[in-house]
Amino acid sequence: MADENEMKNLFNPLVGGKSINEFDAREIRSLLNLFDVLRTKLDERKKQLNKHADEKVATETDANDNNGNGDEENGVHP
Repeated sequence: MADENEMKNLFNPLVGGKSINEFDAREIRSLLNLFDVLRTKLDERKKQLNKHADEKVATETDANDNNGNGDEENGVHP
């Protein structure tokens, strides 16, 4: 947890305009670790959103298939 806070404390000056050239090697490694952690979290969130979207599309497709125009019920087939 302390490492994560340190990484976030390094990130804030970077966002604030501090040049990457002003960081030492240890700070840059910490920033790289932070970016790796954030990227992993973003990738996981992307997977969750895609799964949710896929489920929603499948549900809507099933609903549309079941609530067609009614022609099949009337003996009319495409």
